[in-house]
Amino acid sequence: MADVLMRYVTSDPDILQGEPIVAGTIVAVRDIVQLWEAGVRPEAMVTHLFNRVTVAQIFDALSFYADYPEQVNPWIEKYAGHPAPLLRLNPLQDEVSEEIVS
Repeated sequence: MADVLMRYVTSDPDILQGEPIVAGTIVAVRDIVQLWEAGVRPEAMVTHLFNRVTVAQIFDALSFYADYPEQVNPWIEKYAGHPAPLLRLNPLQDEVSEEIVS
């Protein structure tokens, strides 16, 4: 059963092992946070994430992270250096990964 954490953020043990995600997608909150920390603007994240999320969903995910970093940081640490499956499909993945690592 999914837990609604924010309007657009949810967690379901059957999806990405319960990692916080954008509801109705497989986009992890950590992906959005890492793009944000790399300097990618929310409007540009829509393209980076193949239009699978809206700007409103991105801002909600960032708001969730601001309120509950302890629910996202362990996932960021767990997957440090490993882009999310969705980002691996992105032709800009190398550029994004370089920004995240630096």
